[in-house]
Amino acid sequence: IAKGREAFQLDPSGVSEQLKNLTRKGVNAGVIPENANAPFIIGGLQAQGEVLVNRDYRDQLRSLVETTNDPEVAIAQTKAEFLKRPEFSDPSVRAYAAEVFGKVDDEFRKDVNSRLDAVRTETNKRAWLELGRPVVDQVIKGQLDVNDPNMIGWINHAAGVFKGSQEYAWTNLISETLNEGLSKDPSEEGSISPQQAEKFLDKLRTLDLGGGVKFADAEVGNSITSYYDKINDRRSKWEAKKNEQLKTQYETNKGVLTNLLFEAMGDGNTVPTEDARKLKAAFLQQTPLQYDAQASADFESILKSINQPSDDASKLVVGSFDTLIAEGEDLTRVEKDIDKAFSSNSISAKERLTLLNKIESERDFDKLVHKTEGVRK
Repeated sequence: IAKGREAFQLDPSGVSEQLKNLTRKGVNAGVIPENANAPFIIGGLQAQGEVLVNRDYRDQLRSLVETTNDPEVAIAQTKAEFLKRPEFSDPSVRAYAAEVFGKVDDEFRKDVNSRLDAVRTETNKRAWLELGRPVVDQVIKGQLDVNDPNMIGWINHAAGVFKGSQEYAWTNLISETLNEGLSKDPSEEGSISPQQAEKFLDKLRTLDLGGGVKFADAEVGNSITSYYDKINDRRSKWEAKKNEQLKTQYETNKGVLTNLLFEAMGDGNTVPTEDARKLKAAFLQQTPLQYDAQASADFESILKSINQPSDDASKLVVGSFDTLIAEGEDLTRVEKDIDKAFSSNSISAKERLTLLNKIESERDFDKLVHKTEGVRK
């Protein structure tokens, strides 16, 4: 072993070829046992050390690639601890492994620096996006023109000078802003209508950044074209939601009209003509455009229902509702059923109002009972 170490000092690349050849002859002749085979012993330790560095040491460094911000500190700390292993107690093994350590260290440095470069690059890109976010939002909503200097200035900002910047802006800011706004209910703050989105894209795809360079290059242009399909899909949902809201508004207006007509009737048997005329004009004025055609007919139907006396059939329906209210049924559901009965002319407006007043009285009674029980406790 001593001769092997001496040979290593003379030839740092490993055990000298001369010693290996002499030893091989002695081994083959049977005159050198394995426990005296210096090249075998030293070479085995070196091979073992090289395997450990390539496997265990590399794995330890790899586990730090995503977390360390200083590769040199990580290498120094990891290597110092790793060299405490008994396999590296022999100086010749440590010296032999130095080159392997160096290769693994360089690989680690490259990986960490690549990650740090990517993080810095992404941070700069994100900063550029945030710089343009308020401007893009104003342009989409029509508060600024797409050719506004603020819009052009943002796109041409030095932070936006990188390959694929237009596609990056489209994917990570513009389309995301459109997606969020289009997904909101028409009445929500920050909502974007399909018409707004479509008008914005029409202008964006022709936006000239100067020198004949368009914002919508081939890739962004294709993305914008595809986005029109999403707008059309959203338009259908948007219009359905809007129609639902308008229908709710119209039905609410009818309910208010019914109450006002009934109040106008007072203790009489019919609604005075002048009051009916004024209420009809107010009702038609508040009616959503798509209900104009049926608003007059609905008004006449409600007025007729209020003016007509109760009959035996309607009294039976009222009786069944009286029973449900008295038996403590779900008052919200009963209230809806009463409105349905009125809409189908099964009960008169006066009967409807009487039933609704009974429901309110029942609710007030329930509140009083709960309040009293709370005081007793």
